[in-house]
Amino acid sequence: AEASAQAAPGTITVSGAVEASYQATLDELSETGKAHVTMGCSCGGNPADGLSSINAEVEGITVRHILERAGVSEGANTIVFTSSDGYEVALPLKYVTQRFSLIVHNVNGEAIGDSIGGVNQLWLGSTSARYFARDVVAVTLEQRETPPPAPGTEEAGDTYANLPNVSVQSGVSAL
Repeated sequence: AEASAQAAPGTITVSGAVEASYQATLDELSETGKAHVTMGCSCGGNPADGLSSINAEVEGITVRHILERAGVSEGANTIVFTSSDGYEVALPLKYVTQRFSLIVHNVNGEAIGDSIGGVNQLWLGSTSARYFARDVVAVTLEQRETPPPAPGTEEAGDTYANLPNVSVQSGVSAL
């Protein structure tokens, strides 16, 4: 992560258990790995009938593209996203690759810096926003003896299931 701290804003370093480490800007990654989709985002503490849930049009680089470009080494089972301030989100690699996961740089037609701040943000499909990381500067693949627990599990301590109908329930009952 030291090399990425010296890199230009919006640069991501990919390293660890990969065939070819690299460093690229969001613009360079967007040339071939860009996606534009509607994704849901819900706060991890949003109870049933809660209103802390949104759908947003997001644009970014797919994590799958980032990984394909690096070539994941056999045995890698953990992916770590590191923010510019040193904050880390470590997740099971299989969990991330089984979901539509993006490093987002545009939300609802605006640069992420104009809407929620920062240069980019990790968004994970069907996952609480508590696992999203802002200003990702490094993606590291690791082979751990025990990968981190998957979000939404008892082992992770957050058995809350981030389902799309969490905040819709109050609207449905009003119909």
